Amino acid sequence: MIYFGLILSFLFSKNKKDDEFVTKCVHPIVRTINLKDNTTGTAFVIKSEKCDNNYYKNIAISCEHGSANKFVVAIQNYNDQFYYDSEQMVPAILLGKNAEYDLSILMFLSDRKMKCAEMNFSTNFKLREKVFSVGCGLKDSARFSDGSITGLMPSKKSLVNIRTTICMVPGDSGGPLYNSNYEVIGVANNIKTMTNNNQNFPVTNISTFKSIDLIQKLFKNGKFDFIFENKELPSFLSDYLWVSDLEFIN
Repeated sequence: MIYFGLILSFLFSKNKKDDEFVTKCVHPIVRTINLKDNTTGTAFVIKSEKCDNNYYKNIAISCEHGSANKFVVAIQNYNDQFYYDSEQMVPAILLGKNAEYDLSILMFLSDRKMKCAEMNFSTNFKLREKVFSVGCGLKDSARFSDGSITGLMPSKKSLVNIRTTICMVPGDSGGPLYNSNYEVIGVANNIKTMTNNNQNFPVTNISTFKSIDLIQKLFKNGKFDFIFENKELPSFLSDYLWVSDLEFIN
C-alpha cells in the first residue's frame, strides 16, 4: 500500500510539474505576424494589466529584425488539457526598438489577462548549463526545444550573447530562453544558417540569444527608440507611457 502511494505521489508531482511548465513557459508566448511581408516571429508577455472593463493591455518582448509598425499577434488558446486549441488574431503596436542589439517592445490588447513570463536579470549562468526555449517557428504553435549553454560572449565587459545547442528554426526569433527555474534569461535572435542553391538552411544545434539583462541596461541608458507618435493607438491607451518608467521590468 505504501509503495502504491509513493507511485501515485510521483505521478501527481510529475503532472503538477508539467502543468507548471505549460503555465509559466508556454502560455506567455504569442506568435507575431508582419503584415507587410507575412513573415512570422515569436514574442513573450512580461506584463498584463487591465485598462478598462473589456480589455487588458499587454507588454511583450521580441526581436527587432522581425518587428514592424503594422503587425498582429496570434494569441494561442489552450483547452483544459493544456493542448493548443486555436488562435485569436489581434492588432499589435511596436512601442520601442533597439536595432543594435536586435530587441523590441510590443503592445497588444486582449480580452483576458495574459500569463506573464518571469525574468531573471542575473548573468550568473555557466557553460553547459541546461536551458530551453519556446518558439513559434515555421508559423507553428508554441514548440519546446532544449539544449545547453556553449558560449558566453561579452561586449564592453557586459554579457551580450548566449550561444546554445538549442535547435531553432525561422520564426523562433524573439522567443524566450528559459533556465531550469522557468525564468527568462535570453531572447532568441540569431540562427546559424548555410546557403545551398541560394536558399538558407538552419545549421542544427547552433543558436544565439541576447541576454535579458540587456533590456534593463538599455532602458536605463535611454537606448530604446520609442515610437510614441503612432496615430493608430486607441485613445483609451494614451496612458501606455508607463512602459518607459522601468515599471514593467522590475
